[in-house]
Amino acid sequence: MKKAAATLLLSLVAAGAAAAERPGIRPGMGLAAVEAVLRESCRELTVTGEADRFVSCRFDGRGDGAVLSATVSAKDRTYFVSWREPAAGEAADYARKVAAGLGFSGAGQDCRLYDYPMLCWTGADGTVLYSAETDAQGRYVSYLINEAIEQADTAD
Repeated sequence: MKKAAATLLLSLVAAGAAAAERPGIRPGMGLAAVEAVLRESCRELTVTGEADRFVSCRFDGRGDGAVLSATVSAKDRTYFVSWREPAAGEAADYARKVAAGLGFSGAGQDCRLYDYPMLCWTGADGTVLYSAETDAQGRYVSYLINEAIEQADTAD
């Protein structure tokens, strides 16, 4: 029982640390800005890719811990951000808290992303927040995607 309580507490602490970083990376940001925001809080920060750049940040260094990924176009604009974090409670409640924390309003709509049912919110700039998915490690997963940036910056 004590071990389960300690595990839950550590999960909530890790989720709180990652939650503080969630709003920091948004579609439209350039690579230098993304790196500057993440540099201080990441235990493992990597950037790969030639044209599109792929940024990965592990907040606690654990394989099942909080991680953020972002894709930055060759025109230096982020169009895809995802994060995974340990969290407790219902996925839909988590999604609504994430949405409110990022400035999205309303209860969200039922959507599908990658064939998974999720809740989604659309911002004034066209960025869509998809949330309420759980990955194989039990972490909650959320995505910020701006298809207009992706299409404009990756069109041939």
